[in-house]
Amino acid sequence: MNTGTLTQQQNTMRSGDVAALEAAGLAQRNVAQQYLTGAQQEFQNQQLYPQQQLDWLNSQIKGIASNVPKMETINKGSTGDTYSASPLAQIASGVNLYKGLTS
Repeated sequence: MNTGTLTQQQNTMRSGDVAALEAAGLAQRNVAQQYLTGAQQEFQNQQLYPQQQLDWLNSQIKGIASNVPKMETINKGSTGDTYSASPLAQIASGVNLYKGLTS
């Protein structure tokens, strides 16, 4: 066998080995990137959780507020804003009234 042919075959085999290693490394990197992307998304979700809970509670309170009539005092000649108790204050007043009536 010719030395030139042997060298050429060795180079071809090495090129194949390099291509296989490159493909394996690329696949490994893609798996690692998917893991990191998932971990980053989970972290971001955890950072947003408190705000999401506050938003949910706020929407619940607003839902209660839409069912509770406002108590307003109208003063003719007054230029200030009218007072309206908050929904939570109204609920607390109702609970105190109930306790007073039942005791």
